[in-house]
Amino acid sequence: RPEPGMRKAFCHAAALGHERLGYITGDLAYRNAVDRLDVFKRLAAEFGMRTSIVEGTFSKSSGYRGTETLLAQHDPPTLIMTSSDRAALGVLQCSAARGLRVPEDLSVIGYDNLHPDVLPPCPEAGGWDGMKHFAEVCDHLGFLFAIHDQYRDYYLERRYPAFGNLV
Repeated sequence: RPEPGMRKAFCHAAALGHERLGYITGDLAYRNAVDRLDVFKRLAAEFGMRTSIVEGTFSKSSGYRGTETLLAQHDPPTLIMTSSDRAALGVLQCSAARGLRVPEDLSVIGYDNLHPDVLPPCPEAGGWDGMKHFAEVCDHLGFLFAIHDQYRDYYLERRYPAFGNLV
């Protein structure tokens, strides 16, 4: 049930004076993304806020791309809310790349309560180099290397050849 948390977010946004909100959805093939979008739309109408909505996939990379789209608008939002904390990480990354400061220039709200230390993998497990080596061994042996979404964007963005079979 997304309404209690999202209502708190809208109350906070209104208290800060935000009137233009951007929203990056999760993958709309999933019920939780649809539920969150429905609540977002209803609360935006209730609070009298103008919105721009961009479809995403819950991932960091969709948060980045969605932020590029939202910030390119003639009258961009002053706050971007995402359907997942992973997507919010992409908003933060895109904002930094554009020289925007959070929260001074742009406010960001993510949904999920993602644990804050999702990256990087622990050094005791080999860190990034260990993950890369593991993927190369899997590729060499003909195994499919699958990785949880929170790390997937990192490896795809790095374009490691061994991650060609990454799911």
